[in-house]
Amino acid sequence: MTFMSALINSRAFREAAAAGALSDPAVVGVEGGYVLEATFGQVRTQLSARSSSGEESRRIFASLQSAASFLQDKARILAYTVDASGHRPAASTPRYARVAERLRQAHAALRPAPHPM
Repeated sequence: MTFMSALINSRAFREAAAAGALSDPAVVGVEGGYVLEATFGQVRTQLSARSSSGEESRRIFASLQSAASFLQDKARILAYTVDASGHRPAASTPRYARVAERLRQAHAALRPAPHPM
């Protein structure tokens, strides 16, 4: 059964975890990566992220390791489930690859032209 989860920002997620208010934390595979879910009160929530334009959407981690790292290191949640059955690799080039290519092009443009001898 699929349903839309409520969104919770990173700070509220960490504070709820510290207070012991989250239950059933899980890393769930989705198209393009993994999302974090937990029950907060009687509502199933997903960790959110805010874009540069201010739009809030669920945060998608590129790898299982990065999602687990957030849970363990930032939220201090050590026990959680993993459901990777819905994981599908990202259809587009990962953002860091696009950024890396733009940086390579910018650095190439800054290199001085070779001087003829």
